[in-house]
Amino acid sequence: MRSRGDRSFGRLVFLIVDYNPLTRALVSEAVLRHGARDVVEVLDARDALKFVDEEDVDIAIVNADLPLLPGSGLIQALRQSGKPRLETLPCVLISGRHDATLESDSETLNFVLYVSRRFSAEALTAHIERALTAQPRPVPISSIFGITRTDDHIKTPLVRPPRQKGNGLRLVDKFRRENDESDAEALRKDADSDAGNGDDPERRPYKKE
Repeated sequence: MRSRGDRSFGRLVFLIVDYNPLTRALVSEAVLRHGARDVVEVLDARDALKFVDEEDVDIAIVNADLPLLPGSGLIQALRQSGKPRLETLPCVLISGRHDATLESDSETLNFVLYVSRRFSAEALTAHIERALTAQPRPVPISSIFGITRTDDHIKTPLVRPPRQKGNGLRLVDKFRRENDESDAEALRKDADSDAGNGDDPERRPYKKE
């Protein structure tokens, strides 16, 4: 794990947690184009917790609307892990809507909240820089409310294909990723077909600006 003073993307391990294959691909592409060489993708909080228990990461980029356990719940689990490297891990939470609860959680759980209805690689990297340069601050357990972390996720062994660090994208679950490819193509086609939806923010898909 690198020091907070070393902000070069090429020296960092990025963990991207997002169930949506299209937005996950957009986030990965954004950080890879910004110089990242080691990007890990997982689909949900369970896989994320198993991964960080075995390997070091330097920053987590998390979707707010994960299945089963929301993104803020995952970050809460990291803060409650009892491991200093996870209690102060830089985190960016991505949300497509303004939410007062998430804004409050960002202060309580010490993460950077990125709210945007339309994906912007430039805005994302700016929020990542902000998270990397923020002063590390352990979160007192007494200040955390809501979901209580259990050790069930942590104790489950992580099974994944061997891979080398520093070679770009790493996939924790290759089989699930392969099944995602057809879904990603369908989402891209939907995004293209919805391009004429005007300014309706509820129907506008994420697109790079």
